[in-house]
Amino acid sequence: AGYCDYSWKLLVDSLGYYPPLIDKRKYQIGFQKMFAAGYTIEDPFEKGYTKIILNNNFLEFAEKYGNAKDTMGIAKVTVAHELKHAIQYVYSQWREKSWFLELDATWIEDIAYDDVDSYYDFLPNSQITEPGLSFAGGMGYGNCIWMHYLTQSFGLQINREVWEIASVMDNISFSVAAGEIFGFLG
Repeated sequence: AGYCDYSWKLLVDSLGYYPPLIDKRKYQIGFQKMFAAGYTIEDPFEKGYTKIILNNNFLEFAEKYGNAKDTMGIAKVTVAHELKHAIQYVYSQWREKSWFLELDATWIEDIAYDDVDSYYDFLPNSQITEPGLSFAGGMGYGNCIWMHYLTQSFGLQINREVWEIASVMDNISFSVAAGEIFGFLG
């Protein structure tokens, strides 16, 4: 619950992203035994709403996959990652390619929990080791370094601004919206 509250305060209250649709209820988060750390889905019963499903045993999951500095580190970054997916839905109903959605959500993991560094595990499948690799050529996780570059060059707000442009234009992709921002920034 603390990781959820922290992630919400960072993404919505501090960074200014539009929150997932909740109206007067609490955001829905469930737990189940699964092979993944978590996932976000559109609520099957209420159009426009999303819900997050998290692994019900992060201690076992982190020990099995060993991709976090501490056993609860994976829980921290998963909550931030999945909340970013819920926020992405608000902006574009996940019209984007999955590689970009994962690039974006993996980037926010490190912004929220810099001490965990779980995204390092994905860097061997990024442009660092394969400079000619296209963004669409992989799952997107390791390509979060691209968003790190952009936000370190232009500030964290560039990510939110691109999502905001994409949200007000019909059938526009994130890359077109990013191009609009890049043109503005020169």
